[in-house]
Amino acid sequence: MSVRAMARQRVGPLAGLPSLLSEFGVSIDDALRGTGLGPDDLVADKFIPLNQGLRLLEQSATLTGCEHFGLLLGARHDHKALGVIGQLMQTAPTLMDAMHDYVNWQIGYSSGAVLYLHRFENEFAVGYGVYDRQSPGPKQLYDLAMAVGNNLIRGLTNGVARPDAIYLGHRRPDDVQPYESLLKVPLRFDQSQTCLILSRTSMSAKIPGANPDRRKLLLDQLSQIAAKDGKPNSARIRHMLRPQFLRGDPSMASLAAMLRTSVRSLGRALAREETGFEALRDEVRFGMACELLELTELKIGDIGDALAFSSHSSFEHAFRRWSGMSPSDWRKAEETRSAEYNA
Repeated sequence: MSVRAMARQRVGPLAGLPSLLSEFGVSIDDALRGTGLGPDDLVADKFIPLNQGLRLLEQSATLTGCEHFGLLLGARHDHKALGVIGQLMQTAPTLMDAMHDYVNWQIGYSSGAVLYLHRFENEFAVGYGVYDRQSPGPKQLYDLAMAVGNNLIRGLTNGVARPDAIYLGHRRPDDVQPYESLLKVPLRFDQSQTCLILSRTSMSAKIPGANPDRRKLLLDQLSQIAAKDGKPNSARIRHMLRPQFLRGDPSMASLAAMLRTSVRSLGRALAREETGFEALRDEVRFGMACELLELTELKIGDIGDALAFSSHSSFEHAFRRWSGMSPSDWRKAEETRSAEYNA
């Protein structure tokens, strides 16, 4: 597999960690210990390594004894925690336009996780997924993201729109009451993706703060930022791949079409970056496989289906090539490691 740069993430809602920790009687210094981060890093518009942010969330959950710590932190935030993107969303004419804003510009906030929008016949899935292999797994981050998403939908529309359901890509907790009381929508755990399900009616909801003139200024501002922070093709491919697995079409042709280029031109561009499409696809697929094996109770065959493999055996073969063991053996080893870590 190709060598990749360390994934980085905008701090955003993590800036609220010290306040929430203090309510549990936990010092931010204790939560930061061993993460490689300091108090000065917890500023909303700063960027930190994604793995350090995940470790900080996991340690915060452990120190507070609160299994749903990420959910609590996310429940304190809405679109205002998203900086200039959140400001842009508030100027959009409808929730659909606001969600497209978030999806289109979110790559500027993360090089390790993607926000995506899938449309079905009468509903939409607004999903969030990490596409780098990370340890610890992103359970706390997923809870945080769904809580923020739930709040921003209600906040942008003054309560007119709300999710019909929330899918969570991790095991059902022993106590679901905090999830039910904070999110107030039907919940489904042990899913192959983490997403908010919205009806067409909700997505059509008007945004009271719509402002075309301010919207143009903010779009110009984001375009200037993106031009200075031009991402390589390999980074864009990683960012686009996870949603494509869930759509069942993680092909080079489909991504080339999305980038408005040819397969040949995309291949040459990736070669100049000393990588190739197959290597990038394997990286993302392996990361997703490990996450689903670690965080959920999904059957091996169902995980293979979620990763768009043609058969159970093809998934088994690929996973052995990546890890040196079968998916079921990897899951058992991960369960043993986790139990020893928490002992």
